[in-house]
Amino acid sequence: MKRKFLSVIVGCILCLSCFTAFADGAEKVEIQFAVGDSVLSINGQNIEVETPYIAGEGTTLVPLRVITEAFGAQVDWDGTTQKITLTYPDVNIVLHINSKVAQVNDHNETLPEPPALSANGITMVPLRFISETFGATVGFDGATSRVTVTKEAIHNDTVQGKTELAKTGDSYFKWSIDTPKNMSIDYRTSNGDSVFYMDGYENRFSVTANYSNPEKGDIQEALSNLKDLAAGTTLMKAETGKDSQGNEFAHVKCKSKEENVELKMIYTKKFDYIVSSVVSLDTPKEDVAKIDELFHSFSTWDGSGEDVYNLSTVDPDGYYLYENNKFKLSVRVPAYLCLNENSQEENVLEFKSKSYEHQNSRCSIAIFSKTENCTAKKLADLDKTSNCGRLNPNLTTFEQLQNYTISGISGLRYGYTVKNSVNDDKSFADIFFELGNYVYNIAVETSEKDTAIIEQILPTFKVEKLSRDEIGDMMRNDPDFSRPLRVDLKSVSFELPGSWQEETNQDISDKSGRYSAFDRNTASLIMFEIYANETAVSAATVMNYVKDSMLKDSAFKNTLIDKVEGVTLNGVTFQKMQLKSVSDDGEILYATIYIGVSKGKVIQITLLEPELFYSGKTGLKVSEVLTNMTVK
Repeated sequence: MKRKFLSVIVGCILCLSCFTAFADGAEKVEIQFAVGDSVLSINGQNIEVETPYIAGEGTTLVPLRVITEAFGAQVDWDGTTQKITLTYPDVNIVLHINSKVAQVNDHNETLPEPPALSANGITMVPLRFISETFGATVGFDGATSRVTVTKEAIHNDTVQGKTELAKTGDSYFKWSIDTPKNMSIDYRTSNGDSVFYMDGYENRFSVTANYSNPEKGDIQEALSNLKDLAAGTTLMKAETGKDSQGNEFAHVKCKSKEENVELKMIYTKKFDYIVSSVVSLDTPKEDVAKIDELFHSFSTWDGSGEDVYNLSTVDPDGYYLYENNKFKLSVRVPAYLCLNENSQEENVLEFKSKSYEHQNSRCSIAIFSKTENCTAKKLADLDKTSNCGRLNPNLTTFEQLQNYTISGISGLRYGYTVKNSVNDDKSFADIFFELGNYVYNIAVETSEKDTAIIEQILPTFKVEKLSRDEIGDMMRNDPDFSRPLRVDLKSVSFELPGSWQEETNQDISDKSGRYSAFDRNTASLIMFEIYANETAVSAATVMNYVKDSMLKDSAFKNTLIDKVEGVTLNGVTFQKMQLKSVSDDGEILYATIYIGVSKGKVIQITLLEPELFYSGKTGLKVSEVLTNMTVK
């Protein structure tokens, strides 16, 4: 079943097929299928799943969730470490993709074949091992290649098999719901600000808590945004109102050909919540009713009382412990920092701020294979040299590289501060050390008011030596800036330094066109605009028009910081000016503009540099670009 609408709302989460046989109150589950057949029979009902197959010397691998959720077991998946944790009454199993070692309660067992990911990303596990560990009986008919799994029901109607309380919630993010009876947690973000539940029909329910944005629109704007998300479906309800606790909400209900979708946004002073449910039209009415009750059971919760099962892992100081089993490390970070699950770099763990109050904070942990050219000392020197060379020297103050001990390991540390003429100043700390075959770089960035966070995070970092046989090589993939970017347009040709990459190319004709490029090193932007000079206007006239327009621009506060002057480059006389531009949100850009007239064309080059990287060095390179530019 495709869930495009859900993916728009809640992002990329695990989409695994499953069916819960015990959910309907059956006293016994019976699973039957033929190896190689994608259709399984569970208590007489056929469902289509990833096709089971034979691996190794006769080991049948089947989709994990079909087996475990049919029994009512809880399944947790850690995509970073590819770890599977199965929770069942009196049985806990920990598995890893491609590993034959399974932890069962307090001891290890060897699997006949390791768990694997199919081409579709579905987790496949050894059928007999999982089923028999859960107390089921597995039979095989060699004549028909048919497998039968039978198990008596173990009644478990709680969200995780851990509570009988009527309510479940999060004391830090301050919400609660009725404890789901037929749903289990499918995924939870590292800090717990989003929780996703799923049942046996792939129906989804989620709660996401966002730190309140002081510049957000009113509740009517929230309703408009929800209606935009529902575009392309049949709108069934769209309303605003206040809940029993006086919180404003926007509520939308819509229907597609496959599912019913319900969304609710609730505004409070500290958090704004998005509650969503996506229910297949094939779902039995009694289960639809349960999900509907769950959706409308959401309420804010102050964390008090003893009648709510608390999911929160945030301590009273507002920190939570992040643990990564694959890389054998842990660190205590503020609750507003959440691991970026969308990163494709397995060896870089990046924690981004989700709080507007602490929007300048972040933390990252990078791990690289140790080589002759990749040591803690060389990385530290390279990192500091790079930052010193590209950051605005009038804004930055660098500390000396010094010895530093972290997690009992000797390493190196340097820091720097960045002053901002409009927003808060920033502080940075970079730590480099080696352990075994790997080099680590921990970076923490905060605003001036949050500087104490650096010294609260770093001492909590713990790490153990990794096995190269298990982890493999993880090399630094530094961009190659050695080759220049050669641009050949109908009207002009030129070269840019290797750190620049093309952004737009509208090479319309030999007398008009537009080209822009982005500098990956300094976040600067350069734009080339060429248009026909049919009235033989002078460069000075064009510059005066551009200057007047920019100084009158109401969207930005533009200030002339250098007088307009004429410069001759490669036989072309250009008018040049520099502006300082401040946006409404305090972002500062420096604009350097060149305008010249040649061969019946007006050529305008605009360089935009963020204040953080403005040093004049890039501007000098633009002069070199113009000196070597060919006008056709």
